[in-house]
Amino acid sequence: MTVTFLCPHCGHMCAFDSRFTGKPARCVNCDRDFIVPSSDNPRARKIEITEAGQPVKGFYHALFVETWPIFIRIENLISIVFLIAIISFKFFVSHVNPSFVVPGLAVNLPVDWIVMFVCWGCLFWFYMAVVEMTAFNSRDLPDIDLDGGFSFLWTLAKSIYLFLVAIILAEIPFVTFSVVLYHGAGVDLPWLHNLLVLTGLFFFPMTLLAVTTAEHLWTVFRPDYLAVPVLKAFGQYFVCAVLMALAGLLQLMTVEYGALKGASAWRIAAHLVFNIIAVFAAIAAMRAAGLFYRHYECYFPRE
Repeated sequence: MTVTFLCPHCGHMCAFDSRFTGKPARCVNCDRDFIVPSSDNPRARKIEITEAGQPVKGFYHALFVETWPIFIRIENLISIVFLIAIISFKFFVSHVNPSFVVPGLAVNLPVDWIVMFVCWGCLFWFYMAVVEMTAFNSRDLPDIDLDGGFSFLWTLAKSIYLFLVAIILAEIPFVTFSVVLYHGAGVDLPWLHNLLVLTGLFFFPMTLLAVTTAEHLWTVFRPDYLAVPVLKAFGQYFVCAVLMALAGLLQLMTVEYGALKGASAWRIAAHLVFNIIAVFAAIAAMRAAGLFYRHYECYFPRE
């Protein structure tokens, strides 16, 4: 299904597939941004542009006041149900690894690996979509529109790859420096090496922004793109990094059903709820990263 509407900037007639509704897009006529509407004919909502070189006000209000209502909006119900289904599926099935014996051969089915690939692929795709949509002024959660077949598998693989790339690229300079200190200079200070690793994680929101919002992936290798916005809006970025760290810590603390054999139903339910809370905290952290880009885009060097 195609949605047709007028560009809110120049009045040009635009047409987009319905799967792009609620997402940021750009007019081919005037090259300005808007949010694709959910039905035909109405004008799209403008993506507000402030005075050149000036940040958008209201970062903390958008983060701490406007974030939580998105989890209870009826428009996001399908996305919330999708997330809970994925988390529950991972929780109950990720430990399953069935095996059977045929004459002369023992066969192990890697169900656990398949489940982890599908579930984490879906979650990483959702996380990066939240960053991108928030960065470009959307106040909704991503629509669940994953194609089937090989396209679905490619989306999962690509999402896992890009998310891990963002983590690795944030860590590489600091881990390399740590290795040089240890093997080259003989510096054996555990606290210093741990500090360097944490510093790499501190820049993870920036590498994730580069992966999800930059036009070219190689932008993630530009030190000015990663460092300048952090230096100019350090307090706001520090909040983003702390939220991202807390979300990661919550995820590391989660326990799956396979480790709870023999536990009471109440304890199992409590761990499932904690798994859900950890994912929703991660979504809030991803939204923080997107809001940082939205409000301080003027500090990001042009590609």
